[in-house]
Amino acid sequence: MAIKKIRISNFKSFKDVETELSKFNVLIGLNESGKSNFIEIFRFLRDIAMYGLSNAIFMQGGVKYLSNVKIGSSRDFSLRIVYDQESMFQITKEKRTIMIRIDEAIYEFAVTFDREDEFEISKDKLTLQCEFFEIAKSKKKEKLTEIGTGEITLSNVKGKLKYNLNLPEDNIFPTFLTEMDIPSKTLLMETSFFFFMPLFEKFIKNISIYDFKSHLVREEAVEAKMELEEDGSNLPIVLRTIMKDKEKEILEFNKKSFAFCRRIDVKKK
Repeated sequence: MAIKKIRISNFKSFKDVETELSKFNVLIGLNESGKSNFIEIFRFLRDIAMYGLSNAIFMQGGVKYLSNVKIGSSRDFSLRIVYDQESMFQITKEKRTIMIRIDEAIYEFAVTFDREDEFEISKDKLTLQCEFFEIAKSKKKEKLTEIGTGEITLSNVKGKLKYNLNLPEDNIFPTFLTEMDIPSKTLLMETSFFFFMPLFEKFIKNISIYDFKSHLVREEAVEAKMELEEDGSNLPIVLRTIMKDKEKEILEFNKKSFAFCRRIDVKKK
């Protein structure tokens, strides 16, 4: 799974920004150019997945510090993510077994602010780009027959779950999706209705953000966790733990010292 594109409006120093991402990305810019605020987008997403939208907003300092200073509450905050999902699930409808492969997912939401640090969700939608296959089972193997492509859309409309199906055939999707209530100030990604995207929720919760403080890295702690801290304060301990692996250490030494050697064998007597 990977985020392919992200767009955000009215967030900290950004009025509007849209960026396409690859598997490895490097941000380069002058001081105060918005690099840290761009990273804060992912921290904000992680906080929503872990603590909910209300808490995530106040963890940013509230509406005043979340929104762009020049725009404030005059315009909605909005976020749109396009990502590869690459997941499959099966459904059964009228003795037919259908496999649905999700190729791409688009999740977007918008929040309206007021002057009293209050907010309401003005847009909240998940769109799944899918391929549909019918599974024909025999004694020896399963055969997949492509039905076509389609789209599944879930929307949070004023606290009500709405759905729309654009399918290659009628009657291939069971009617287990019904209009249901969603708690106030709660996004789809915070609810059980997000069952289509369990990998996405886990992916967002596992985002790690590190902002190394050089003075802390130089001051080696006596007691610290084995897992790297976000400020890098226990970096020496983590590196020392990694370097305790003598096999990796000798391999790294050989790689640097004998760069043109293709193979090294060791025989025990």
